[in-house]
Amino acid sequence: MFFILLIDKNYSKKYNYYMKQEFKTNVNDICKISIVRSSDLVCSNFVYEVTDIQSKNTRTENYVFGYVVEGNGTIVNFNNSLPLSEGDAFFIQKNTTFSILQDGNLKYFYISFDGRRADELVDRLELNNGAQVFNFKSNYKEITSFAFDCLKKATDHNTDLFAESTLLYLFAHLENKKTEYNDLLSKIITITNSEFTSLDFTLGMLAQYLNYDPKYISFFFKKSKGICYTDYLRDLRIKRAVFLMEQGMTSIKNIALLSGFKDALYFSKIFKQEIGKSPKDYINYLEQTSKE
Repeated sequence: MFFILLIDKNYSKKYNYYMKQEFKTNVNDICKISIVRSSDLVCSNFVYEVTDIQSKNTRTENYVFGYVVEGNGTIVNFNNSLPLSEGDAFFIQKNTTFSILQDGNLKYFYISFDGRRADELVDRLELNNGAQVFNFKSNYKEITSFAFDCLKKATDHNTDLFAESTLLYLFAHLENKKTEYNDLLSKIITITNSEFTSLDFTLGMLAQYLNYDPKYISFFFKKSKGICYTDYLRDLRIKRAVFLMEQGMTSIKNIALLSGFKDALYFSKIFKQEIGKSPKDYINYLEQTSKE
């Protein structure tokens, strides 16, 4: 097994100082260094990727953890597409078929790894099957500095140690993110439960309040709760409408407005989809039930 470092000839000037003379590219822009294998944690590949070589479906036999240095792209895992951008970390479960599509000048590094300790780390960090993306943008400078410093110092004798150090450094950030993720989920639920009856409250407003991209909030919430955020918000509003009806309110327009729906016709359509009866029919049903 080899350590592989892919170096872009036109690599951005802001990273040039990380590169040693030993890493000058050959005709194939590939430098291969053998590494020592371990039964506990095997870092088989440490790759800085600047091409679209991963655009074809590939089945990986090892775990993969990487970090986007520049540009945009998409991880495709079966029918699941996960957006990638500068500052995102990504994990791919072993024995997973995936591809990484370039959306524009995508550059990233990744480490393939396996072994007994690798399995323990994956379990500890609760990394699920398939592919996952994590927002590490707030740690961009320190992560890239650390990773490229490891590449600069790597030699034939210590490359395995620097590859493992980079992997564990990324995992340490992921461990910290778990607490941040829990806090973010709690904030999303708290704010939504407080504001969902507001006619102007939307995913965009929530994201703006939390200073996150709406697409990330949507992706994060579905990954955490197993339901789309818009579906969660709609369900809260429908439940509020049912509550108001059960309290004796009969004006469909007022029920819609007090539940967070601006349009009574749209409310009626969604209500019937969710409850199986129109608002009028459900009100009549409640009235008949109360007389029995």
